[in-house]
Amino acid sequence: MINGMIPSRFGVSRTYVKFIVGFIVLAIILIFIIFYFSFGRALIQVTPRVASVATDFIEDVYVDSSDSQTIKSVLFTTEVEQTKNYTATGTKDVEGDIIGQVTIVNNLAQNQPLVATTRLLSADNVLLRIKNRVDVPANGSVIADVFADDPSSFENLAPTKFTIPGLSQSLQSEIYAESKSNIKSKPGSIKVVKAVDIARAKEDLSETLYSQAIEEFKQEIVGDYAAVVVAKKLVKEEVSVEVDQTVDEFAVTQVISVTVLGLDQMSIVNLAADRLKQLVPEGKELSNIQLDNLSYVTQNYDPETKTANIKIHVEGEIILRDDSSILDKNKIVGLSARGVQLYLESFDEIETVKVELSPFWVKKVPGMLDHITIELIK
Repeated sequence: MINGMIPSRFGVSRTYVKFIVGFIVLAIILIFIIFYFSFGRALIQVTPRVASVATDFIEDVYVDSSDSQTIKSVLFTTEVEQTKNYTATGTKDVEGDIIGQVTIVNNLAQNQPLVATTRLLSADNVLLRIKNRVDVPANGSVIADVFADDPSSFENLAPTKFTIPGLSQSLQSEIYAESKSNIKSKPGSIKVVKAVDIARAKEDLSETLYSQAIEEFKQEIVGDYAAVVVAKKLVKEEVSVEVDQTVDEFAVTQVISVTVLGLDQMSIVNLAADRLKQLVPEGKELSNIQLDNLSYVTQNYDPETKTANIKIHVEGEIILRDDSSILDKNKIVGLSARGVQLYLESFDEIETVKVELSPFWVKKVPGMLDHITIELIK
């Protein structure tokens, strides 16, 4: 035995054997550590919380301008005309034996008086009488209350024309009566035109004509333009009745000159997107423009300079950006899967977090940043 070293059976000392065994064990541990860190992976899937952003702004529009910074636009002017029938909504209670009203027309150059109970004969021989004396003006007309000569002779009389048998044959074609609503044989309430009926009819017909002008614009102008009525002028308007006249229906005629401003929709969308992007805070990005909520109205239009002010309202959605500091990998190294979830879900910008560690023995996020994958689920 030399220096305490005892030869083994094969001529190798026990100390040397222990050294070799220890070296092998350390090597195995080192290999395991290298293997552990080399193969450890973390996949973190983050679903961001969507936030809303909105803005209103006014943009100057220069018609036919070549300036690429403004909204591309065109002008279109047309004259539209239409006659439309409307229903009278008013009612009027009649007194005594009055069952309705008729309009007596006089096409002669002199006035024509008619005494009370003057007969009015319809084409199907229904006889009515006027209640009170009337004076029908020359080249004019007058409304008269009527009652039935024999109520049992009819139940309901549709709008019709009446001759006046008491006048000479030559005058009957020039002076006559006509009803413009159904007349029932028994007294009761009758339909009349109210001022609000005429006002509503005029407004409705105007809107109809504006829509007609826009349709003509779409047929004439090529391109994806949003049409806005910026100027209108009433050229002609006629109403077939007067307020409180007894009729079931009446007609309104309008002729309107309409100027339509066409706004290029893509220009508006791009401009709206740029304005929304200016409101996006650091670390976030604009993910969506809500086109259904995009609106714009014309506030002013100058026909001489062909300029308009357009007020635009736009809404959008913003989410977390991939390079946000919230998603810094250094901040989650060494955390468990649950720890990563608790950390990231503590931010208002994040909805949910899913963590997958692999292989199965890996319990914490590896320290090698390139072994960490963060996916933003958009």
